[in-house]
Amino acid sequence: MSRRYRQKRNLPEKPPKPNLTSMLELAVYLMLCFQIAATAIYYNGIMHPLVHKMLLGQSLALAAWFFYGLHGISAKQFTLRKSPYYWPLLVLCVWAGVRSFTAPNADAVRNYWIFLNIVCTFPLWTTAFQNRRFRFMFVWTVVFCGIVMVVGCIRQLLMEDPSFKWDFFPAITLSPGTYERQRLGSFMGHNNDSSAFIANAMIYAGGLWICYRRKTWSILFGIFMLFGLIFNILGGSRGVALMTIAAVLLLLIRWLFHPTTGRFKLDMPQVEMTASQKRYGVGFIVGALLLALAVSYGVFKSSHVSLQDKEIKSVWSRFLSPPEHLVSGTYPRVWLMSLLMARDNPLTGVGFSAWPYQYPQYQKAWFTKHPDTVIGLPILGQHTLRGHNDYLQLWAELGFIGLLCLFWLLWVHFRSILKVLQAASLSPFTVFAAAATLATLARAVFAFPFHMAAASCLFIAGVGFVSSQVCQKDWIWTPSWLKNNDDRAKWGAVTFVAVVFVLLSAPNWTMTAADYSARVHGINAYSAKIYLQRGDLENYESALKEGYSAMQHSLELIPNQGKYLHEIGAETVTRGVYDNDEKTLLLAVDYLTRAQESYGFYRTQEYLGMAYDHLFEITRKPEYLQKSEQAFREAAAIMPTYSEGWIRLALALAKSGKSEECVALLAETELRFPGLIEHDLLNVARTEKKIEYKVALYDLAATIKPENPAVLREIELFYLGLERMDRAVDTFTHMAKYQPEDSVVNWLTTLLLTQLENGLILEGQRMLQTLREESDLQSVKEIWYYSGIFDWLTGNSWDAVLHWSAAMDKDVRLEQLEAPLSVLLSHNLIPLNLR
Repeated sequence: MSRRYRQKRNLPEKPPKPNLTSMLELAVYLMLCFQIAATAIYYNGIMHPLVHKMLLGQSLALAAWFFYGLHGISAKQFTLRKSPYYWPLLVLCVWAGVRSFTAPNADAVRNYWIFLNIVCTFPLWTTAFQNRRFRFMFVWTVVFCGIVMVVGCIRQLLMEDPSFKWDFFPAITLSPGTYERQRLGSFMGHNNDSSAFIANAMIYAGGLWICYRRKTWSILFGIFMLFGLIFNILGGSRGVALMTIAAVLLLLIRWLFHPTTGRFKLDMPQVEMTASQKRYGVGFIVGALLLALAVSYGVFKSSHVSLQDKEIKSVWSRFLSPPEHLVSGTYPRVWLMSLLMARDNPLTGVGFSAWPYQYPQYQKAWFTKHPDTVIGLPILGQHTLRGHNDYLQLWAELGFIGLLCLFWLLWVHFRSILKVLQAASLSPFTVFAAAATLATLARAVFAFPFHMAAASCLFIAGVGFVSSQVCQKDWIWTPSWLKNNDDRAKWGAVTFVAVVFVLLSAPNWTMTAADYSARVHGINAYSAKIYLQRGDLENYESALKEGYSAMQHSLELIPNQGKYLHEIGAETVTRGVYDNDEKTLLLAVDYLTRAQESYGFYRTQEYLGMAYDHLFEITRKPEYLQKSEQAFREAAAIMPTYSEGWIRLALALAKSGKSEECVALLAETELRFPGLIEHDLLNVARTEKKIEYKVALYDLAATIKPENPAVLREIELFYLGLERMDRAVDTFTHMAKYQPEDSVVNWLTTLLLTQLENGLILEGQRMLQTLREESDLQSVKEIWYYSGIFDWLTGNSWDAVLHWSAAMDKDVRLEQLEAPLSVLLSHNLIPLNLR
């Protein structure tokens, strides 16, 4: 329609087409919002979820800066909003950079690059939020992600496998979780992170409700908050509970102590409602709440597993845990280790991102020095990578200087929040952004949100929101070469921005390719398992080969990635043991040694011990056995609950001829961890392939736990299966005096019957003689009765009479004999009437 036609019909003017400058500005906003949404709910199902979200956060941050550069060139000026956060943030980044290049862990510089990429969006967030339209765009993005996560929670309750199986869009993947609390909202791999995002979304949904409260459909925000609250209570995260309390308190303070009206003053026109509209609104609200409660009840009733069976503990019950459970949990242990690191390196800290690298050694030193401490032992197989308190971890890694930077930032932020509370007229979103950032700061007492992409990106955006409102001055730079409309200069600037973007993005592309290759290794390992079950050996070998090559390619891209080095080192050990190849085992040692430079996992030491142990078997070089002993000792010291490490260490000591030290080690470990012998030692003995090592392990079990009937039974069955009656007899004579009488009688009967069937009468007679000499066995009447039988069989009639007489003195009556004794008595023997 023409302009004249519009004017004639009194139609509104057609909005002008957006020019390139406004489109590039919108592109900056979209990249920032995509960063929030992608790190929250997007996952391609192939790469590692946490790494994947970090890479998305980094890449979209650089993309936002790329479009900002193009927008500035198009607008002929670059504008950034000033912020009181810039100086403390800059000092913190510089100091973290210094401590990354001087850190002891090999991957510190790479981790610092990730940190810089995530933080660099702060000036863009601060600048963008001066635009009212973008403030709404951001809030709606956060709430949308929260709604998706709540729907995911419902899906997880209703379905056995909650993963999305869309061929056309295999992106959003829900994890079923590995234990009960992970089953709620696992878009990010763990319920705590998803619950925290839902809590943030609930806060911003409150802001939307304030803005649209005159509209009846705004009650949908209340329904969403109701569902979010239910799932967060069931999620049971103490950190999320703390952040919710902090946010609610701040909102109440703003509501109750507003400087003028006592209520939120909105920056939008108000609409008056009639009495009938108000009545309709109240009825709608009540009906919607009842509907929400009914739907909640239906969801929980229809859940494929009842909440009782899942043993989901509410957050209240987790706060009411007994003190001994709290002290023995993860938090006190990792907090203590953080304080010890800060104590040992008070000024500079242990180094940027060095906490997980240093932690195993601190854990080893602590539990070695304090074996009976009330601080909880670590869970077997759990590799602690975070301090479960971001403030303590930052203090441990960056020392007092880093702590001062943190206090500086917190001081600036709390002053900004105070300005928000004192402002007479503000967008409600600013208040809710302040509440959300304060909530995340509160959660950091129990969790590590600043190490997770979704939480850290959202927090930086919230702080940028607050900063943009409390400081409304801009820094503007208008280059002369752009002001003069020089096309050559403009295109040169565009080329420069593009080249810088490509160069800065190159590390992210490298990390993406490396992580993808590592995941291909895992996918091929799973495929190989399936092929092996089907008996398809050709494809099995092919999958193993392709997976191994993929992991090697990953390490070519990132040579100092400790976790990948550990994984390929472990697989190389397995290959070397299977092929009995010294060269392959030495390659595995190289991988695992390099892994220790940034990955202090106790299993790295375990595989090193296995590699050296097999190298000793191949070469018989004593230095390999010594290194094996050292590696197993290190593994067991790092992870005191790692029972197999203690057992492998004991076996290495036995191989070295240190028998007394070996027995003492296992005896002491059994006292610390009762059940070690009858459970773990026997399990290791069952899986051990070499007979001589099986024998050594069973002998150790017999030495440490001779009073356990289950240990005696398994060892006797093992030796009888090998047809080694001599070993069976030796073990029984050693353990008999410690065993219950019924166990002694049963195994004595079994061994004697077996000897009779195999003509080993003299061996049986010698065994009985040894048993009669034990003072603890003098009261076992069956020993004397059986002695008489074997004496009679060997022609020693007088000894038979003496031993039978002793048996009769111990109340043995022929007519009262048990079935096994009757069998022995009728075996080529006519009983004598001695009385």
